Amino acid sequence: MNWKIQKLLHPVLVAMALMTTSLFAQRLNMAVTSSGEIISGGPISEEAKKALEDRISQQAEGKVLLLNFQPTKTKMANVDLKGKSYCEFGFEAQVEFAEPSRWAVRYDGKPLTFNLLKTNQLSTVFTSMPGDVITVSNKGEQYAVFGSVWFTPSTNGWIQSGFASSGQPKLSSVLADERCVLNLREISAAFAQYEIEHNGKNPFNISTNSGGTMELCFRDADGCDKNSAAHYKVMSDFFHDATVLVCPADSSKQAIRNFQSLTETVKSFEKLTATNVTYLLHSSVDIDNTGQPHQVLAACPIHGYVVYTDGEIEKK
Repeated sequence: MNWKIQKLLHPVLVAMALMTTSLFAQRLNMAVTSSGEIISGGPISEEAKKALEDRISQQAEGKVLLLNFQPTKTKMANVDLKGKSYCEFGFEAQVEFAEPSRWAVRYDGKPLTFNLLKTNQLSTVFTSMPGDVITVSNKGEQYAVFGSVWFTPSTNGWIQSGFASSGQPKLSSVLADERCVLNLREISAAFAQYEIEHNGKNPFNISTNSGGTMELCFRDADGCDKNSAAHYKVMSDFFHDATVLVCPADSSKQAIRNFQSLTETVKSFEKLTATNVTYLLHSSVDIDNTGQPHQVLAACPIHGYVVYTDGEIEKK
C-alpha cells in the first residue's frame, strides 16, 4: 500500500479501534478510559492469580511456589484474533524455587512459562534464545515475574485464554535493591524541591510555628531521628505517594499504597506513622544546602545506601 494512503488511513483505523473498544466495553458493562485501561467490570485479581497458580502447578511439578501477586494494569488488548476481543490483566508476581533448576521462561514458543529443564535436556530444542533459560542456583531463590493473563468474555464471565510476558524475570533481591535506589532518589528530589520553596531549609530546620518540624526532632546517638514520619508528613506535596518511604526489602513496614489524586496523597500522609517508614532521616538544624552541602540526609538500614544533602547516593 502507498505510504501516503497509509498515512491518511492511520487516524481512521485508530478511530475505528477506539469505537470497537467502546462498543465492546458497553456490551460487557465495563468502564474503560480513552487509552483502553479497564477501571471496572473486567476480570478480577482472584481470577488472574488463580490462572497463574494453575500454570505454575501444571508446569513446575510442585517445585515453584507463588509467593505474591500484585495487579498492575488491566486494559483492552490491542488485538482481534478470529473475531474475539481480549482483556489483558497485568501483574507482577514473586515466585520461589524449591531447588536449583534450569528454568525455561519461554518454552516451545510459549511466553511466561515455568517449565524446569531436566539435567540432560537441551534447552535449544524448546527455547528460542539463551536468555530464555534462567539458572536458579540455590534452593529458596526468589524471582520477580512480570506479565499478563489474557481473558476473553463468555456468556458466564471471563475465560482465561493465554499469557504474555512484559519483561525478563529478575532476582527479587536485585529488584528490591534497584527500587530502593529509586525510592531514595525520589526522597532526595522531594527534599531538594522543599528547600527551593523554603529558602534552602529542610522541614526540621524550620519551627513548627512556621509550618516546619524543628521542635519535633527526636534524635538518637547516631543523629537518626526517631520521629522521621513527622518530618515526611509535612512534605506530602512533594511526593507522588508514601510508598517510596518503605524499602521493597523491608517486610517489617507497611507501605501506604498508590493514590489517584494529590488530595488523597495528602490524606494518606496524615495517617503516616513509623510503621510506614523504612528510611532513616538525619534531622539537624545544620543540615541544609546553604550551610553544609554534603551531609548525610537519609539512609536505608537494609541496603546500606546513604543519601547526601547534595543529592549524591552511595552504598556504605
